[in-house]
Amino acid sequence: MLHLLWHLISASALTALICGAALGYGALALRPLRLPGATRAEYLLFALGAGGAALSLLMLLLGALGLIALPVSLTVLLAGLALAISQREHWRALPRAPLREPAATPAERAVWLGFLAVIALPLGYGLFAHALAPPTDYDVVAYHFAIPRLYSEAGRIVYLPYVLHSNWPLGTEMLFLIGLQLSSESAAQLLTLSFALMLCAALALFGERWLPRGSGWLAAAIFCAIPMVTRLVGTGLVEMPLACYTFLAFYALWHWRQSRARGWLLLSAGLAGAAAATKLNGVAAALVFATLAAALAALEGQPRRAVGVFAGYGLVSFLVVLPWYLKAWIHTGNPIWPFLYPLLGGRNWDELGSIYLNGYLRTTNMAPTFANWLTGLWQVTRANGRFGSFLLGPYVLTLLPLGVLPLLWRPALRPLLTLLGLSLLAFYSIWFLLTHQTRFLLPAMPFAILFGSAGLAWGCSLAPRLLRIAVLGGLLVWLLAGAWIFDTHQRETAQRALPYLLGQIDRETYLTSIYDDYPAYAYLNHQLAPDARVLLAPMDVRGYYLEPDYLWANAIGQRYLRLEQLADADDLYAELQRHGVSHVLINTRFVIQGIPFQQHINDLLNSLLERYGRLLYERGASRVYALDGPRAAR
Repeated sequence: MLHLLWHLISASALTALICGAALGYGALALRPLRLPGATRAEYLLFALGAGGAALSLLMLLLGALGLIALPVSLTVLLAGLALAISQREHWRALPRAPLREPAATPAERAVWLGFLAVIALPLGYGLFAHALAPPTDYDVVAYHFAIPRLYSEAGRIVYLPYVLHSNWPLGTEMLFLIGLQLSSESAAQLLTLSFALMLCAALALFGERWLPRGSGWLAAAIFCAIPMVTRLVGTGLVEMPLACYTFLAFYALWHWRQSRARGWLLLSAGLAGAAAATKLNGVAAALVFATLAAALAALEGQPRRAVGVFAGYGLVSFLVVLPWYLKAWIHTGNPIWPFLYPLLGGRNWDELGSIYLNGYLRTTNMAPTFANWLTGLWQVTRANGRFGSFLLGPYVLTLLPLGVLPLLWRPALRPLLTLLGLSLLAFYSIWFLLTHQTRFLLPAMPFAILFGSAGLAWGCSLAPRLLRIAVLGGLLVWLLAGAWIFDTHQRETAQRALPYLLGQIDRETYLTSIYDDYPAYAYLNHQLAPDARVLLAPMDVRGYYLEPDYLWANAIGQRYLRLEQLADADDLYAELQRHGVSHVLINTRFVIQGIPFQQHINDLLNSLLERYGRLLYERGASRVYALDGPRAAR
């Protein structure tokens, strides 16, 4: 227990340092905006959001200047923390959020305490099962953590031609970089847990201030009950920061609609830009909210102003994400590389790569028909794994129709519910046009949940007390029934993490319990010379755990090596020699399927190993080879 306590305290302290620095930089950015109507809690929340984006851009600047080093990062963090401390008096002068008692009787209070438990359960699970354990999610160890680690080792932002995602916006990864520099994976993973806490706070504050009493707490509980939220919290995946920035942008937009203060509109645009800087599809936030802001201005009979609002909103959002587009343009010649390759071109890419990538992104997609668009949310809700392993669960779709009730019969709520509904419709439609992975729906979920929670809370306010308690109690039991303690997969994940957290097993033993092919990585780390370079083939790209230099052979994730253009093993060997590759890690667990030339690529790799490879290590699906030259010459 002392081992666990020390791990928790040290990781939390480092995360608090990063968040404190973000708070300071965010407060500095918010001061000139003059945000009328902001409560103290709202101001702190927006300062954290804006500060996260500012700190990320500051780390990008340091990386561009070749100043990624621990002393520099610590200086940046301490300066931000000093700024935060200096703002104490300003925060204290802000009004407190008006508290509305959601319960009147002991029975009602017990039910509402149960909803707080629903919020706490997945966050606590994410803390112990994910954040405090070494990262294991495939995408995290392939690029979300692997890229910042490579930047940290190089001391600057470097061009990684063999990692597709390295040329996309990496706003959250620059925050991960700070945690990794502090030698704490847990601090980096706790950042996504911090974004989840911020989003829950935003839902609660927004709902309790602008919607029927109890809406905010219901929304936070329902959000936390979504199965994919439990899977995402405390990992190095970036959907949670993306959803947080997106909803904060809407929150600020609604404040602008109420006050017409320009500062709120600028803040909303900046946060939408932060969403775009988190993930390529985050640009949807800027497009959706710029359109909504322009529509609100037009409805007031100011069409010319609407054009200015749209252009100004888009410009501010664009300026926030622009450094990432510039980075991609400098490295590849295409600001949104590799997309629109036929029009914009791009280094180390070709049209076949676009065919590979687009086919992969649409692997889970429904047919693009109106019927599927109309029923898509139902299909995602009822499907068990078809749209990825991150599940939506039944709560959102079941409660969503309840929002129609106050929309029809509470005119005072109609403008806000209409905006929530339009935002949901827009984000869902953009998702439907792109790739149908369930976790990419997360930014749309706060709008769906608030819409449904408003209807539930309003209906409960009209019901007799006993009926209200029965309805809310039934919902509480339903939400708890889907909690992680009743989920076999999640329970097993927590049980595997516990011995590591208690210090009973070491890091390598824990990782081997998750990945039975991890020992091949450990072998490479312990046995290879410092100047070795490993080819990861055919589709395994989990380079974060590999200490020697490496190169992807993944035909979908890179076009640095164009394997289908090589005639035979001799050509491939010559190409690998040119790139300094000395070893090959083959993992047959991840095979090439469903792409053109897949058989040629597989035959090419097999021929290479037969002619030039010397088997060094084999376990399960993993084999390590040294490339020693043709067998006839040995």
